[in-house]
Amino acid sequence: MNPTAGKCVLIVDGRRVEGAACAVDIEDSEYPQAYGFLSASFEVLKRAQLARHVQIEVEDGRIVSISILQVHPTGIALIALARSL
Repeated sequence: MNPTAGKCVLIVDGRRVEGAACAVDIEDSEYPQAYGFLSASFEVLKRAQLARHVQIEVEDGRIVSISILQVHPTGIALIALARSL
């Protein structure tokens, strides 16, 4: 397993979301699909859930495409990685 956790930048339809700090916690494994949690404001997460293309940039500079599967009103989203980290 290869855990990834820390601060990230949310990128929605090719644009960085200014003022929307996010945090991510992903447990990547040998399975083709990795899942994790993303934390940001509810409004930002709902907008991202409806977007055509969503990515996160993690602290080491990697940019990863994600799908937002479900958003909770507390500002936590269940995500799936489009490709493994």
